[in-house]
Amino acid sequence: MIAAEVDNVSFRVFLNHGRSRSGKGNCSTSRAGGKSMTRNIRTTHMVRIGLLLSLVAGMVHHVVLYRQYPIFRIEKESILENLETHAYRSRTASSSKVSGRSIPRTTTTMTTHDEKSSVSPIVATVYGRNISFFSSSSTIRQNLTHFLPAPAKFAKLAYFYGTIEHKLYEPVIRAFHSRGWSLTRNMKRAHVLWFDQPDELEWYHSSVKPWQRINQLPNTDKWDDKDSMAAHINEYYASNNRTLLYSFPESYVLNNPDDLRRFQERLSKGGGLDIPWVIKEPTVNQGKGVTIVGPHSPELKAILKKDPNKKRKKRLVVQRYICDEMTYDGRKFDFRVFWIVASVDPLIVLYHTRHNYVRIGHAKYDESNFKNTKSHLTTHTFGADEKKATWDEFKAYIEEFHALQGRRLAHLPENPFDHVQNQIKQILATLVDIYSNVTFHPRDFASQNAFSLHAADMIIDNDLDVFLIEGTDGPGKDEDYDFRIAMHNSIFGSLVDIFEEVTERQVRGIPLDMEDMKRQGVLGDYEVIYDQKWMYQYDSYNQHRALVTDKRGCGWGNSTSPVSEKVSMEKVVAKSKTTAVPKQIAAMGFDSEFLPSKLFYMEGRTGKKGEMVARSFRRCGWTPIDDIGMAQIIYDIYQPTEPVDDDDVDGAELDRKLQPWQFYNRLPMSVEQRLHGWSNLKKYTDNSERSGSVCNPMQFRGREFFVHAYMLVVSWDPLIAYYHDGYLDIPYSSKDENDFVSLSNSQGTSEDLVWRGSWKSFKAMLGKFSTAVTTLQNVIDDPLDHVRKQFKSSLARAGSGLALDLSKILKKFRETESMPTLPRYYGIYRATFQVDRNLNAFLSDLDSWNLAYGESYQDIVDLNDDLFGAAFNLLEAVNSTLHQAKRSGVSLSTEALENSTNDVKGGYELLVSNPINRKGSTQESASSVPWLFEYITGSKASDCSAE
Repeated sequence: MIAAEVDNVSFRVFLNHGRSRSGKGNCSTSRAGGKSMTRNIRTTHMVRIGLLLSLVAGMVHHVVLYRQYPIFRIEKESILENLETHAYRSRTASSSKVSGRSIPRTTTTMTTHDEKSSVSPIVATVYGRNISFFSSSSTIRQNLTHFLPAPAKFAKLAYFYGTIEHKLYEPVIRAFHSRGWSLTRNMKRAHVLWFDQPDELEWYHSSVKPWQRINQLPNTDKWDDKDSMAAHINEYYASNNRTLLYSFPESYVLNNPDDLRRFQERLSKGGGLDIPWVIKEPTVNQGKGVTIVGPHSPELKAILKKDPNKKRKKRLVVQRYICDEMTYDGRKFDFRVFWIVASVDPLIVLYHTRHNYVRIGHAKYDESNFKNTKSHLTTHTFGADEKKATWDEFKAYIEEFHALQGRRLAHLPENPFDHVQNQIKQILATLVDIYSNVTFHPRDFASQNAFSLHAADMIIDNDLDVFLIEGTDGPGKDEDYDFRIAMHNSIFGSLVDIFEEVTERQVRGIPLDMEDMKRQGVLGDYEVIYDQKWMYQYDSYNQHRALVTDKRGCGWGNSTSPVSEKVSMEKVVAKSKTTAVPKQIAAMGFDSEFLPSKLFYMEGRTGKKGEMVARSFRRCGWTPIDDIGMAQIIYDIYQPTEPVDDDDVDGAELDRKLQPWQFYNRLPMSVEQRLHGWSNLKKYTDNSERSGSVCNPMQFRGREFFVHAYMLVVSWDPLIAYYHDGYLDIPYSSKDENDFVSLSNSQGTSEDLVWRGSWKSFKAMLGKFSTAVTTLQNVIDDPLDHVRKQFKSSLARAGSGLALDLSKILKKFRETESMPTLPRYYGIYRATFQVDRNLNAFLSDLDSWNLAYGESYQDIVDLNDDLFGAAFNLLEAVNSTLHQAKRSGVSLSTEALENSTNDVKGGYELLVSNPINRKGSTQESASSVPWLFEYITGSKASDCSAE
C-alpha cells in the first residue's frame, strides 16, 4: 500500500495536469490551437490510463507481499494508523535524489500528541538500511522506518508471552523491574514484548505497533539449527573465496547430496577416516541426539557407502571432533557466552565480557575412547557431578594453565585470558556477519522493533584455541548457583540500560555512538563487536594461526590438565569410602551410621521450585549427590498427590527407605493432608480466630490481597519451630499496572519506589491504614508488630497441634514391621493470611511446596536466600545443640537454644521451643518449661451481615 500510495501521488499529479489556477481545465480550446490541444487531451488520457494500470500492478505486487510477509502488513498499517495521531513533516537531505533508486538518508520531524502531555517536536533519523517496497513500475524507494516513541502511559510497560510465572522469564522481569518497569498482561499496551522462543513470533504479527519493541528476530532457526549453521558458514567462506576460520570446526550436512559427496571424499581421500567425528541431530539440545564416532568406526564406513542421490528425510550434520581439549580434573568442559543485538538499523552487536560461565562434565574424559558418548558431553545430563564455574574462576584457571606451559605457549600474548576473549569476540562478530543478510536484515521485520539476546557454546584446547560448538537463540536461565543471580542481573540489567538508551537516541534522532554510550556507563560489561559493517577481527593471531600445521591429535598425553588443584574452579567431590563417622554427623546426633558429610539429595535442582533451594544448600557448604542412601538431607520439592488415611502406612514408601540419621522435609501423607485449607487447620487454632469468610478485608488499590509468612520446623520431637516474614500476593489488575509504591526514605528527603508485594510495602500500607482509621489510632502503636504477632501466634498453635498428631502417627508407624525406623522430619511451610480493616489476621492455609512467588523480583530472591540458607544453618545448629545436651546430660533451656543459634538464624524468630531434660524426654521442670509464642487479641470473629 505504501509504495502504491507513492504511485498514487504521481497519479493525482498527472490527473491535475493541465488544470489552471482558476480550476478550469485546459480542455477549453481556443480557435487558434484547437487541434493541438485535442492531441494534448488524448495524450493526457493515455498517460492517465498507463498510470492507472501501473498503479494496479503495483497494488497487486504489494498484496502478494502483504500476504506472504505479515510483518510488512503490520508496519504499513501501523504507520498509517499512527498518521492519525502523529503529524509528519519530512525533510529530504540535500544529497537525496527523488528520481534515483534510493534515498540514502532522510530526517523526519514528528510532532507527537499524547493526552497527558503537551505537543513536542521529535527528530528521528532514518538510516540507510531500511525496509523498502518497490512498485513494479517505479524505481522510487520509500523508506518506511520511523522510530516512534511509545505513548507516555505505556513507556515503562513490558509484556511477557504466556505466563509471567515462566521460569525463563524471571531473571528478565527482575532486570526490567530493577529499572522501574512494570508488567502488563495486555500486549497492545506494552512498550516491550518479550518472547521466550522465536517460534512464537507469528502470534503477535497481527497487532504489533511501530513503537513496540520485540526481543526476538525472525530466522534465528537458521543458526540455532546445527545443520543450517554449518551450511551458512560453509557458504559464507566459499562465496568469499576465504579459508574457513579455524574456530569453526569442519562440518558437513549429510542430507545435502553435495555435502555428502564432499564428506565421502574427505573420508576416502582426505584422511577423514583417521580422525574422530561428531554426528548431531540439528534441532535438539541438552546433549541429546549426539553421537561420537571414532577413527575407522563402523558409522564412518557406513557413510562411505551411502548413495548421495538418494533423498534423506532425517537431518544430520557431522562435525570434526576437536582434539587435545582442555579439561578440568580430568573432565571435559565448555563455556557459554552471551551477546546482544542492540539495534538492527544500524546493525550493532555487543558481547558480554564479564559474566559468562563454565560447564564441567560429569564423567572422566578419555580422548582415546569414543564408545561412551556421555563422557564427551559437557553438561545437560543433570547428574550431581556436573558443576558450573564463574568467569573469574575460568580466568584464573587459564592464567595458571598458561604459566605452567612455559615456552610451549610463549608465542601467545602476555595476558592469556585477553587472548581467549579476543577469539570469542572474533567468532561472534564473524557469525553476525555471516547472518547479516539472513537473521539480522530488516527486510523481514520492522527494524525499529528489533533487539535480542543470544548465547553461544564454545570449547578450548590445550593451545588456548577457541572453537564454536553451537549458537542458541533461547539460552537457559537456571539459577541454582549464587553466581548465576549476579550473572543474570548484570546481563539483563545492562541489556535494559542499552535498550532504553538506544530507543531514546533513535526516537530523538541522535546517532548511536557506542563510544559515547560506553563513556556514560550505559554498556556495563558489554563490548561492541559489530557496528554496521565494522566487525572485530583478531588479525594478529589469525596470521600466526594460519601457519600452524602441527596441532596435536586426539589421545595425546593423558587428557588431564596439568593445572594445580589450588585453582578455584569448583572441585568434583569424590565419594568418601571411610566408615568412620564424620564430626559433622556426630554433632548432629549420629553415633554409628556411615555417611559422607554435608551431602544432600534433591531432584529438580534446576527447576523453578528447586533452584533457590539448591543455591542455598551450596552456599551453606552442602554438595548434591545422586544416591539418596548416602545423603544426610533429603529435600523433596514435589507436591504429594496420593491420599493416605491415618492407619494406612503404604503411602510412606520413601520414608521406609530412609534411615534415622537422615533428614527429610516431607511428613507422612496423613499429616501433610492436615495442613491445607481452613477446614483442616481450624482444629489447631483458636475457635475465635475465624468465623466464615473474612469480613471487610484490607485492600490494595481496590483489590483484596493475601499475606504470606513462613514457619520452619527444625525438629518435631522435641518441637522447635521458627517464624519468618514473607511477602504480599496482590492480584493483577488491568486498571492498575504499576508494580511500585512510593515511600519516603528514612530522612524524609525523597521518595523511594519499592515493589508493592514487599514487606516494606506491607508495613507502609498498615501504617497509612491505621492512621486513617480513628478507632485504631489510640489502640495500636505499631500496626505491623500487632499483625506479625498474630501471624506468629497462629503458626505456633498450628505447629503444636501438628506435632501432637505426628507423634501419634509415628508411633503407629514404628509398631508396624514394615516401618521399624523413620527419618528425622523437618520442614518449611508457607502460611497464607488475610487481614481485615480492624487489623485482625486470619490463617487460611499452610503448605510445604508453594513456597515462593517466583524470583521475578529481587525482594523474593533476597527472601529465598535467607529463608532457605538460614533454615539449613538452623537445622544443623539446633540438632547439634540438642545432641550435645543429650550426650552431656545437661538441661537445655530456651535461652540456651537461642544463644546457640543467634549467629545463623537470619530473619527467623523462635515460635516454639520444647527443650529436653537430662533424661532426654520433654522438659517439665518449672525452671525450663516448654515455650510457645502467644498473643492474645480477643475474639477475631465478626458478623459479616452487620458490616
